[in-house]
Amino acid sequence: MRRREFIIGTALSLGLAKARAQSSGAMPRLGWLSASPPSNVTNPSVGAFREALIKLGWLEGQTIQIERLYAGDASEAETIEARAKEMVALKPNVIYTGTSRAVDAVRRATKTIPIVFVGVNNPLAAGFVSSLAHPGGNITGFANFEPSTISKMAALLKEAVPHIRTIAFVYTKNTNISSNFKRDWIISEAVTDETQRAYSLQFKDAVVENEQDIERTFEKLGEDQTTAVIILADSYFVRQRYLIATSAARYRVPTIYPFAVFAFAGGLMSYGNDLNEQARQAAGYVDRILRGANRADLPVQLPTKYEFIINMKAANALGINFPHRYWRARTR
Repeated sequence: MRRREFIIGTALSLGLAKARAQSSGAMPRLGWLSASPPSNVTNPSVGAFREALIKLGWLEGQTIQIERLYAGDASEAETIEARAKEMVALKPNVIYTGTSRAVDAVRRATKTIPIVFVGVNNPLAAGFVSSLAHPGGNITGFANFEPSTISKMAALLKEAVPHIRTIAFVYTKNTNISSNFKRDWIISEAVTDETQRAYSLQFKDAVVENEQDIERTFEKLGEDQTTAVIILADSYFVRQRYLIATSAARYRVPTIYPFAVFAFAGGLMSYGNDLNEQARQAAGYVDRILRGANRADLPVQLPTKYEFIINMKAANALGINFPHRYWRARTR
């Protein structure tokens, strides 16, 4: 009797071990390519994406295997190219990444592995998808920017600083996929023309390439007290947010930013999409693809949730008094 129990028990143990091994072998694999270095713990969307995966039932090491690679610096094209190839060689079931440079590198490395992106300003202009509603191919995700947002940002600047006559769009070509990148890839002439007429403003471009350019640009813009700035969404600017906020304050240039992290870094105010929310939505797309959804049928989505944040300390330093109705906005 004991011998029979031993044999049955051993068989069950071996069967369980085999089932676990098969389960482990069949565990789906997520490739997570970050354009930031691993030391960048301030990225607000990292935790949101991870937590959303867990809520959807994807526990690392138990129900999913996650392969992380870090490009280190989104402005280093060669580094991103190498990491993208390494990621594809790992043969994940789906790749999650952000920034135009990273998406472009991954899509050239694979035409078959599904890619879910965040942090791309204009996926249509970049040629990542054939349309927002029906992206086709192996790429879909969440756009970083909705063009009409510019009108709202201009309105907020005009209300905070009524005497401004000019708004400079500060952007960089460092992290874009084409050296021929133009500002109207993000904001069309129709949007800028309508906004200029609506608020009696003039727009101009201010392109920066490095940290020295950032300082010099704000120094020059600060010479005209009727000029304000809109910082366009860009991963390079997120990394340089403290320098940008400090330069804007030093030269007393009213500036509005695309993400909350700028206001928390000392910037005057921010208005833009909620990065945490988009990361959670991206986790939802990863979940659907892993469960069998066709990525070509998942539409590219524009931002749906926006944050308006005022840094009252920065406002007071510039002598700006915001209307009372904004006092209930998130402030810091």
